[in-house]
Amino acid sequence: IPSKTDAGTYYVWYMVKGDENHLDYVAETPIEVTIKALPAPEIIGHSLVLTGSIGVRFYVALPGEEWMNYSTCRMTFKLPGEEESRTMSLSDAEKVSITQNGETITCAVFTCYVNAVQMADEITARLEYTAMLNGSPLPETEPVTETYSARQYIRAFRDAENRYDAKTLKLVKALAEYGYYAQQYLSDVRGWSLGSDHAAMDEYGYTPASYTDADREAAKTALAKYAISVKRSSKIEKVSFSLSLDSDTALHLYFTPAASYKGGAAATVDGAAAEVTTKDGRFTLEIPGISAHRLGNTFTVKLVNGGQTTTVKVSALSYVYAILNNAKDSLAADAMIALYKYYQAAAAYKA
Repeated sequence: IPSKTDAGTYYVWYMVKGDENHLDYVAETPIEVTIKALPAPEIIGHSLVLTGSIGVRFYVALPGEEWMNYSTCRMTFKLPGEEESRTMSLSDAEKVSITQNGETITCAVFTCYVNAVQMADEITARLEYTAMLNGSPLPETEPVTETYSARQYIRAFRDAENRYDAKTLKLVKALAEYGYYAQQYLSDVRGWSLGSDHAAMDEYGYTPASYTDADREAAKTALAKYAISVKRSSKIEKVSFSLSLDSDTALHLYFTPAASYKGGAAATVDGAAAEVTTKDGRFTLEIPGISAHRLGNTFTVKLVNGGQTTTVKVSALSYVYAILNNAKDSLAADAMIALYKYYQAAAAYKA
């Protein structure tokens, strides 16, 4: 008797063996047998996180809980140059309903966050789960895998841009442009090789050959109002700052205490207590999670040491302005202009 377990359509030819009173019977046509595949999760679409951190969303259509164990479901993300895979469980995924081909589908959305340099890198997404049948888990369930990147989404968006409104179109173009210029700048600063260490954005973005000196001067003029303001106490010798351009944009402030001061410090950001750490003889403070449309938001930072207060008013665009004022090469200036344009597009999109 033939047996199969894999999904598919099979044809069975058979014979009935006769006895002393009956002839053998050989069927002229086979019996058609179809084994249906078990319902399984499927990656059915993608989108980009556009106004917060930079992220690629994977939309996964899920079968009912009778077909898979939701508690064991997770997605892992592997990016070039990262030794460890990132993991996101189903319980942490956003649940949404989308319409596809006239059908409403409930999806889990798994998001992989990337920085500007990684926007062209292929993300290997692997959905691991346990299939169920009649209330029992099935062994050796094959994971669902796919590779995708922010660059691929931008390219698909470009090919169908007439389907989107002007604000969305401007935002995606600005994001692509920022990815391109940030790659050029950071690869130069950190010694990365585009096309080797990271995939390049250039052939897929909406990118001019270069910004002009007039563009840089216009950006400096527009950004002058965001210049950092510092009222330094006698207990602080110097205040400096930086901006991390990871998937999560963050401001970092550094306070160098006066040589005679040996104590600690406390700080607030917009009136809320903030953590202060000490490193290399400086007090350091981080303002994380600055979304693209909030890059122009001003934070009031007050650091108290030795009974005296140093007050700093600063935004992410304060750093952009500082770099434009002191950039010694066009790569740094161009990256900052692209970041400013990305902020403008994100702010308009959110308005």
